[in-house]
Amino acid sequence: EYYKASSRTQWYRPLGAGWTLLLNGELGYGTGYGNTQVLPFFEHSFAGGPGSVRGFLPNRLGPREGDQALGGSVRTVGNMEFIMPGAWFEGMKGFRVSTFIDAGNVFPDVESFNVDELRVSTGLGATWMSPLGPMTFSLARPLNAQTGDKKKVFQFSLFVMD
Repeated sequence: EYYKASSRTQWYRPLGAGWTLLLNGELGYGTGYGNTQVLPFFEHSFAGGPGSVRGFLPNRLGPREGDQALGGSVRTVGNMEFIMPGAWFEGMKGFRVSTFIDAGNVFPDVESFNVDELRVSTGLGATWMSPLGPMTFSLARPLNAQTGDKKKVFQFSLFVMD
């Protein structure tokens, strides 16, 4: 017996001259109840990579045992992107470039949450709405990687659409 709850919000704000500000925030929590004291390991949350904190290997942030990421019951991610004007890429429909700052991490439980443990990265991102689905590319630099964090400067992902 366990439960999980999460919330994600995105906010776009035109800044003028074709620039757009994107703010994204995600918060997730889960735990056991009744006879289950903790969240089952197969329901743990993970962070890192193109969908959360770029510049770190996917799903590798948070608690670990040796080199193995364990995930956790608390996940927090925040992103701020400045999307550049499309006129810079005349003739390339469905293509956008942005500069970003990402922050986030995973914690075993609420008591373990520590804002000083949030990982932060910055970089450049590009998205192309290809015929297969959105393709995203990023060049990211972690700003506060800790010993044991697995970094990845260039990342690519493809979300295939049905």
